[in-house]
Amino acid sequence: MDAQSGRALVVDDEHGVRELCRAVLVQMGYAVECCASGAEALALFASAARFDLMLIDVHMPEMDGVELLRRTRHLDRSMAVIVMTGYGSLENTAQVTLLGAQAILLKPFSLAELRSIAREVLHKRRAERAEAQFAALQPLAALSEKLLGIPDLPRLHAQIVQTARAMLQADRVLLLRSNDHLSLQVVAEEGSLPVAQAEWLEIGALATSRRLPIVVPAPNEQPCELIEAHDHPCMVLCVPLIAHGEVFGALQVERCAPSPPFLPAQIELTMVLSSIAASALESAELHTTLARSEARYRALLEHARDAVLLLSRDGSCVLEANAAAELLSGYTRLQLQTLDPRTLIRTEPPPAPDLFSLTEEFDTLLQTREGREVPISIVISVIAHEATELLLVVVRDISERTRLSQQLVRAEKLAAMGRLTASIAHEVNNPLQALQSSLSLLVERHISDEKRTQITQMAHNQVEELVGIVQHMMDLYRPTREGVRPVSAHELLESVLTTLEPRLRQDHIQIERDWDGYLPRISGTLSQLRQVFSSVILNAVDAMPDGGKLTLRTQRSRRDDTQVVLIEIADNGPGIAPEEMGSIFEPFYSKRGQRTGLSLAVSYSIIEQHGGRLTVTSSNHGATFQIALPAYPSGGNT
Repeated sequence: MDAQSGRALVVDDEHGVRELCRAVLVQMGYAVECCASGAEALALFASAARFDLMLIDVHMPEMDGVELLRRTRHLDRSMAVIVMTGYGSLENTAQVTLLGAQAILLKPFSLAELRSIAREVLHKRRAERAEAQFAALQPLAALSEKLLGIPDLPRLHAQIVQTARAMLQADRVLLLRSNDHLSLQVVAEEGSLPVAQAEWLEIGALATSRRLPIVVPAPNEQPCELIEAHDHPCMVLCVPLIAHGEVFGALQVERCAPSPPFLPAQIELTMVLSSIAASALESAELHTTLARSEARYRALLEHARDAVLLLSRDGSCVLEANAAAELLSGYTRLQLQTLDPRTLIRTEPPPAPDLFSLTEEFDTLLQTREGREVPISIVISVIAHEATELLLVVVRDISERTRLSQQLVRAEKLAAMGRLTASIAHEVNNPLQALQSSLSLLVERHISDEKRTQITQMAHNQVEELVGIVQHMMDLYRPTREGVRPVSAHELLESVLTTLEPRLRQDHIQIERDWDGYLPRISGTLSQLRQVFSSVILNAVDAMPDGGKLTLRTQRSRRDDTQVVLIEIADNGPGIAPEEMGSIFEPFYSKRGQRTGLSLAVSYSIIEQHGGRLTVTSSNHGATFQIALPAYPSGGNT
C-alpha cells in the first residue's frame, strides 16, 4: 500500500465497477469517494471538495464522462484523470486527451491492470507536481537572493513594492512600517488608486495586531480574515511581515475594478513574498545596526587617547591600529601592520615566555621608530570576531606617571633623609654636648685630681654612648647574615625569657605560651634573632608599666607556596595610637625617653634580611607584633 496517496473519486453508473475501483484504490492508500452519476460528482466539487485522482466512465446516462471532465477541468486542473470505457473510439480518445486525461482503461479490466495504470498515473502526477513546484520555487529563490542582497533599507523598501506589484498585477502596493510612535506609516508605494491611503492604514494595523492576512472586499465593508473576495469596486489584501516571531510591518496589495478578485493561490504567493520580504528587512536592519555600531566603535577607537592594537590570536601580527598608536610609536598604520609586535613591545626581562598570553595589566617598554623606549602599561583581552579569536591590546603611555612616581620617590627619600638627619642630630647632640662640657672642665687647671678623674669617666661614658649609637646605625643598614643555621624558635624564645626573667618579675609581667607542637625550625642567625625577640618583648613590657599579660604564640603557615613560621608577641596594654602606627619602625622613633628608638627599626631590618616580615596590629586591648620567617628547607620540628 502506498502511504498517503491522496483522495480519489470514482464516477460510474455500474455498482460493480465502482466497488472494484474502490477496493483497489483503498489498497493503494487513497481515501475514496464514489458517485453513480456526473451530477453527484459536480455536487461534491461544488462543496469545495478537492481530489488527486478521478476515474470516470465515458458512457453514463444524463451526463457522459466527457462533459463531466469538461466541467471539472474549470474547477481543478491539477487533478489526475483516468477514463474508463467499454470501447475506445478515436473521437472519444481525442476528446478526453484534449481535456487532460492521463490514461484510458478499457472495460472489462483486471485488478492488476487497474492497479498498474493507477500507479503509473500517480507516479507521473507526482513527478509533474515536483517539477511544477521546482519551477515555482526557482523565481522565489532568485527573488529571495535578490532581496536579501540589498543592505540599504530605502532601496529594499522600493524593491519590495515593485516586485509585489509585478508578481500580483496590482494597481497599488504599499509597504507599511512602524514609526517611533508605534503607528504604521507608508515607507514605500508603487502605483496609484483614487482611494486615499489613510482609509487603508487601519487595515494594516489590524493585520499586524492579529498577525494574520486580511482581505477586504471594499472600503466601506467590514474586513475579515482570508475571506473569498467578490467583484467589488476595490479590493485590499494586507499580509503582515513576520520573521522569527517579530512583526516588521505589513505588505498591502490593492486592486480596483474591473481587475479580478484575489485567488487563493495569489494570497499564498503574497504570504510567501511577505515572508521573504520580512527576512530581507530583518537582515537589512541588522546590517544597518552593525554598520552603525562599527562606525560608532571605530570613532571611539580613533578618538581614544590610549593606543589600541588588534593582533592575531598568536600575537604574531598587527591587524589594526588607531591614531593614538601611530602617534605613540612613530609608525604609520601600514608600517605597524608589517611589524612583529614583539619587536615593538619589549620587556627586559620578559614578564612571561609568551608576552601576549598575559591577562593582567603589566608595565613594560615600547620601542618607537626613533629608537626611544617609552614606559607603557598594557592590558590584553581576547575577543571573538567573525568565528575566530583576536587579541585587543590597549597601550597607555605612563611616561608622566613614571616621572611623577620617580619624583615622589626622590622626595620621600629626601624627606626620610631629613628626618633621619634630624633624629641623628638629636640623639648625638646630647652626648656630644655632655662630652664638650666634660672636656671644657678638664682644661681648667684648678680642679682637683679626684674631680678630674670623675669628669674623665663621664667623658668616657659619653663616648661609649656615641659608639653605641653608631653601632646600632651600622646594624640597621648593614645587618650581617653570617652564621645562618637552623634555629628552634621555641628554644630561642625560652632563652630570651630566661634572660629577661628578672625584668619581667620586677614589672609583674605574666607569661602565657601558645606553642605549635609541630613547628618547623627556622633559618637564621641566632644572635640577631635573639636581639629581635628581646627588643619586641621589651617593647611590649614597656607598654605595660603597671604589669600585665604577655602572650607568645607560634604556628605554621604558607606564603607564596613556601612554608613559614609565625611568631606572635602580644601585650594587653593600651595599644598604639593610630597616628603612631606609620612611624613605629622608623629609626630614633620612641615615646620613651630612656630608649634610643633604634631597636624596632633594627629588628625590622634584621627580619627583612632573613627573608621574613615584621608587622604590628593594635587595638584598645593591646598590640600584637607578628614575625613571619621562612622555615628551614630540610624540615625538622622544634
